[in-house]
Amino acid sequence: MSKIINMSLPEPLYAEVVKMAKVKGVSRSRMLKEALNIYISEEKRWQNIRKIGNATAKKLGIEDESGVEKLREEYWKEKEKDKDNA
Repeated sequence: MSKIINMSLPEPLYAEVVKMAKVKGVSRSRMLKEALNIYISEEKRWQNIRKIGNATAKKLGIEDESGVEKLREEYWKEKEKDKDNA
């Protein structure tokens, strides 16, 4: 079952929707449905990536960017040490 939604778009965005719909050979409504589906799918994907990243940061004790930098430096020091021992 479909629901009707009314929305206003700035003129430049509206023009892009019309242009893209013509190129794809679909209605403006279909074009907006596809765009919303893609947006929602990508947003859910990024929410999941952020959730995994936050859990990993917590597990590793990383609180901010400096924690990431510290971890990166430790990693490369270990790589250099392994290289020297090889």
